[in-house]
Amino acid sequence: MPTSDDFIHQLESEISNKGVFVIDDVTHMPAYDRDFVQPYYSVGINHRGTVEGSYDGNDFVFSPHDISVLYPRHTIYFRNSSPDYRATLIVISEQLFSELNSINTSDNRFVFESQPHFKLNDRQFADILTIVEVFRVISRLNYVNRKEMMVIMLDVLLGIIGNYRIENVGKGGDGKNRLSPLLRDAIMQHCHQHHDVEFYAGLFCLSAKYFSTVVKRETGFGVNHWIQQQLVSDAKSLLRTEMHTSVQEISDRLGFPDLATFSRFFKRETGVSPTTFRQSL
Repeated sequence: MPTSDDFIHQLESEISNKGVFVIDDVTHMPAYDRDFVQPYYSVGINHRGTVEGSYDGNDFVFSPHDISVLYPRHTIYFRNSSPDYRATLIVISEQLFSELNSINTSDNRFVFESQPHFKLNDRQFADILTIVEVFRVISRLNYVNRKEMMVIMLDVLLGIIGNYRIENVGKGGDGKNRLSPLLRDAIMQHCHQHHDVEFYAGLFCLSAKYFSTVVKRETGFGVNHWIQQQLVSDAKSLLRTEMHTSVQEISDRLGFPDLATFSRFFKRETGVSPTTFRQSL
């Protein structure tokens, strides 16, 4: 595999040309020891070995026969991978992702954005590899409608992965998630300026009470939970990567009224103060 920067540059070049890029024999992930903001929609399939890291501040281990569905703009921190690690990565362009989003209202999006990977059984693993091979075939074609074929196959892939997750893990929410995926995008865009439920309810022209009820029914958690999760993730990322930025400045950037409020919030959510968290890195 090339260096991290070369790997990312190769992704950008291939994706701009093809819309979907299938990478075999991935033996390490980009940007070790620094936060990497996921720029693309991607699906990872682990053949063997492990990768350890954190996703939006939460630790994970990506193990054999695990599959991950990663949506853009989440923060990933890769610590290490085992010597025998090997995976396949399907990366989708922003344009193709937008077209897929317009036809796919998957009930599983919010579930995957919160917990992006789960384990496949042997049959499911073989099925997914068969679909990956179809992507390879389509990417080699010069047909005028190749992009449309890719979108259809991506929709099929997402549907199958979603069903496998239900089989293996269970179904989150009530199976009719419509607001929660949109809420996730809104929180990622606005949470540094707005920490209140009323603001997000207003974006959807709903009362705060009704909005909170719907989101909790769909995801199992209220709106405040998701706002706080994003703030914690962003705080950890800033504390880790911007060592020369003061905790006060980070507090200001995240929209807290003062440092004391930020410190109380961070300690309540993580168990340690922002300063202690930074010193432990």
